[in-house]
Order: sequence, then structure tokens, then C-alpha cells
Amino acid sequence: MKRAIFVLGLLCFNFAFAQNMIEFSNYINNQEIKKVKNFHYLRKNKFDNKQYLKYKNILSNEEYEICKIIDRLLRANKLQFKNYRFAFNLDKNTINAAALNNNLIVINSSLYDCLHQNKDALAFVIAHELAHFVLLHQEETIENEYKIQKIDNELLNIEKHYQQKMQFENLSKILNQNTMINSDNLNLRTINNLKQLKNNIYLKQKELELLADSEALNMVLRAGYDIDLAQEVFDYAQNDSFYNEKTYYPLVYQRIDNIKEELSFTDKNLLALEGKNNLLNSEVLSIQKSIDKETLIINKPKNYKDYSYKTISREEKILNKAYSFYKNGDFLNSIEYFKKAYDKNPNNYIAPLFLSCCYEKLYEQNNCKKDYTMARKYIKIAKTNNPKNEDVIKQYKNLYKR
Repeated sequence: MKRAIFVLGLLCFNFAFAQNMIEFSNYINNQEIKKVKNFHYLRKNKFDNKQYLKYKNILSNEEYEICKIIDRLLRANKLQFKNYRFAFNLDKNTINAAALNNNLIVINSSLYDCLHQNKDALAFVIAHELAHFVLLHQEETIENEYKIQKIDNELLNIEKHYQQKMQFENLSKILNQNTMINSDNLNLRTINNLKQLKNNIYLKQKELELLADSEALNMVLRAGYDIDLAQEVFDYAQNDSFYNEKTYYPLVYQRIDNIKEELSFTDKNLLALEGKNNLLNSEVLSIQKSIDKETLIINKPKNYKDYSYKTISREEKILNKAYSFYKNGDFLNSIEYFKKAYDKNPNNYIAPLFLSCCYEKLYEQNNCKKDYTMARKYIKIAKTNNPKNEDVIKQYKNLYKR
């Protein structure tokens, strides 16, 4: 009898606990994603593979493998809202790929030769180029290249002026007096400012590459590829002069560190589940040769307006991971990640609201007064940041009525 009462009491506690849990989807792009039965997913994959076979005769083996990867990336990420194009560039020296003209992905043959046995790495390369499209990097890159060209022209004009000046001055006298081009229009401060401006533009370009890597990580995880295997691409980039000589590419170790940091905030299971749902609810895209006979077109479906891609900021990633712990009752880990989100954006009320809830749950479990104090501290911060939010008001009243 006592055992029955205890079980009943436990059930009542769990029910009350569930009732008090705040739904995170009200605050961030984190809708509850439908669970996928493995049987249905495998059956859909088998059906999709049969659909791919329709294009095997019209494509080369290389094109066929790449197009399957592109199709999977597009569908898993709901990117089918426009036609994409794909082409090979016969280049035996440069291990690289490029995103051009807002919908064309070009893969150098040398890159394919290096990675053709690693579909995960190829998927990451293609996802990186797709990321440039969805993050609208082409327009910014064109603008930056225009600015760099203007700076180079200005520096060239200064150099020409300097050479003309040197024809009429005694070079040795200038060097001995250490007054090199300090006068007239040849002010060293102007030259240094131009070089610094140019360097800042290169830094922006490097940041675009890191952002594309971060977004590519999301894409490959949704499509079911292995990010650890995908990073083989950096093994080739490590010794490739293309990456070392181009000043607008980050160093390879910076790209690897960026991926590691991004993974520490990423809920891989959430992204994988999201991608499975997207694949289940979409059909294999049709492929055709373009008019130039060298480019392939991956066609958007008839219902292309139903698809749209949403980027995830680092703050959202941290919040999503924090919530996954919160939802599973792991409040210590949840607190760790909500604190990271709060450090990243102290003006947002979402992280302090959930921190208050987490500490309240710990207080209910352990009856530790410090947890109760922390719960009150964070709800005060949330109330300051958003005094009109209903959940904030409810939590504030709940804690300060005691």
C-alpha cells in the first residue's frame, strides 16, 4: 500500500514538473521536430536511390556521385527554392571549389580526385559553397574586391608619383637624412592607412569563409554526413599553395578550430532529426544538361515556394543545446549553456529566464538555498530586460511570493 502511494506521489510530482516546464519554441526557432521511425526513413532512402538511377545513363560517374550529394544537401536543408547548377573545372593543380553567379557550384577536378572516396568531405565542400549563396556572400565579396582594387590603384598612383619625384631628388641624401617620402602628397601616414584599410577588408573576407564553414556544418549534419570524416578536406588544404598565398582565406588551423568550437555548441541530434524529416517529405530533384552541355542543372520542384532556408546564429545554437538539456531534466548542463548564451548577449531575457527556471528546479530537488537565490537573481535580470513577457512575470511572481 505504501509503495502504491509512493508511486502515485511520484507520478503527481512528474505531472506537476511537466506542467511547469516552459516551452522554448515560444522564444527561439526551435519547433518540436517530429520523431522519425527508422523503418520509414530507410524505406524512403531506398526509394530515392531508385529515382537516382534514372540519371545514371545521362551523367558521367563523377557527375552522378556529385549530383546525388547535392540533391541530398538541398532537400535535407529545404534549399529547393531555386535551380542550382554544377560543373567541373579541369584543373590538375588547384584543390578548390567555387560559388559563382548566385547558383553555380564549380568543383576543380583535382579536388574531386583527392576526395572522391570520401563523400562526407565532398558534401562539406559543396555545403560550404551553398552556404556562400544562402548567406549572400557574393555581393559582399564583389564589393570588397572593388574596394581592394581602388586601394591598389591609389597605391600605384602614389608609387608613380614617388618615382617621378625621385628623378629630381638626390636619393642618397633622402636615405641619409631618413626623410623618405615624408613630404608633399607622399605622406607615409596615407600609405599606412591605405594598407591598414586593405588588411581590414582581407580580414572581413576571411570571416566570410569561417561563417560559410559554420553554416556548412549545419547542412552536412542535417544531410546525415559525418563531420569528422568531412574534415579530411583540410588535410589537402594544409599544403596547398592556393590557400596559403591568397590573403583572403583563413589559415587551415583557424578553420579547424572554428569547426571544433561550433561543434561544442551544436545539437547534432536535433539537426539530424530535422534533416530526416525534410528528406522524408521531399522528392528527388530532376537533373538535366544545360544548353552549354558542360553544366548540369538541378531543377527546383513545382512546389518550390514551400521551401525556405533559415540560418542559425551561434547564440541560437547555444540556446538550442541548453534547452535540450533542460527538456531532459539535466539542469546542471543546461545552466552551463544558458550562461554561455547570456554571456554572449546579456541584453536578451531568454537565457536569464531559463536560468531562473533551472535553479528553481535544482532548489526543488536539493533544497539548497543558494539555488533559490540564483533563481531570484536571474529572474530579476530577465524582468529588467523584458518586463512585459508573460512567462517572466509568472516566474517573477512565483519566486517572490515565497
